[in-house]
Amino acid sequence: AHKAAVMNSGSESERAARVLVGAGSVKERLLHAWRQLADLQTADLPNELQNDFTVLQRRLQRERPMYGEDAVTATVRKLSGEDACRMAYDLLFLCFRLSRDTAADAPRTYASSASVIPLFAAEA
Repeated sequence: AHKAAVMNSGSESERAARVLVGAGSVKERLLHAWRQLADLQTADLPNELQNDFTVLQRRLQRERPMYGEDAVTATVRKLSGEDACRMAYDLLFLCFRLSRDTAADAPRTYASSASVIPLFAAEA
């Protein structure tokens, strides 16, 4: 079960990374990217990433929420643009490390040469 959770965390981190580099303000992207990781549990992560994840989680939940919002929304709302960029970078780097770690554990599959499509008519 742990290996399945780690593999799933890789796809969650890839979705979060896509959100971080997508359209919208940095605060919107940071908030939506973090939501992609909402189901991750620290214990499901590789040991070398657990502390970084916990630190980032605490940084994103440090503000007291107003009515109708959660701590992450409150924290992101109160961040300066510079702090939001820094936190988005930290999250993107964590996603990269998590994707790289889970990719190393993934079974390798290669397409057979029969499935290669020629790019130029002369090769066909």
